[in-house]
Amino acid sequence: MPESPFEFRALEVTLEAICSFLDARTTELETDAYPALDELTSKISSRNLDRVRKLKSGMTRLTARVQKVWLLISMSVGFVI
Repeated sequence: MPESPFEFRALEVTLEAICSFLDARTTELETDAYPALDELTSKISSRNLDRVRKLKSGMTRLTARVQKVWLLISMSVGFVI
């Protein structure tokens, strides 16, 4: 089987790096979010509310990044939902 052209290999490596970053960030947010939500349900305070608000903002930003990557990939292969 012939080797893929350089451009395809470069794209593959780039996508792997992006997906790895997004996956790591998702895991990090999940790891922080569950204890923060547990703490908030046991004690509603300004500190706990602020912590959850910051995590939600991080999740919103991450979701936007994922959607942007999905859109770029979809456009490049001619498939848009």
